[in-house]
Amino acid sequence: MNNIDIKSLYGLKYNPFLPNIPEEALYRLPGSETFELRIRSMAQQGGFALITGEPGLGKSKTLHKMACNLEKVPDLAVGVMFTVLCGDNRLPERFRSPELLPLGSRIGPRLVLEPLTPDQLQDYLHFALDQAGNSQLMTDALIRTLAGHAANNLRILNQMAAELLNAAAVKELPKIDESLFFQLFSPSRSRPKQN
Repeated sequence: MNNIDIKSLYGLKYNPFLPNIPEEALYRLPGSETFELRIRSMAQQGGFALITGEPGLGKSKTLHKMACNLEKVPDLAVGVMFTVLCGDNRLPERFRSPELLPLGSRIGPRLVLEPLTPDQLQDYLHFALDQAGNSQLMTDALIRTLAGHAANNLRILNQMAAELLNAAAVKELPKIDESLFFQLFSPSRSRPKQN
């Protein structure tokens, strides 16, 4: 089922689980607001900032949200050498190497993204569904189940939710509940049949 059919079937403005969501749908991760305030104050003078975290925790979306917000600041002239570096948790260690220490010592604001708790993932799902226009699309039980099975990782959560949304649309389900989750993600689904 394509994205247009899913949007019309469920009254969604967009699919909240795909990467290309609008800027107003970008979720603010814990710690990112303070980081952004620090970035605003250094943007005019120039400098380096760093966002790190394991894959799938929201580095790219945090950077996207921050860029969108900085564009809205009136009279903000970004310095010529203003750079935000993003990478996994190996990056800070690399900046301590003799070759990169001159750059590493110049990095100012740092944001380390941590895995989200199941409660934080539930908050994210409620936010995403509300922003997309159908806060009742998933049952609370499904939201809890998804958050509990996403390995504390936003990317995994979004991939599972997108798969559920597609499967629900194919079946033309009016609401998505945990029974569909267990149909799709049950370990018994992948076991070979015994004769």
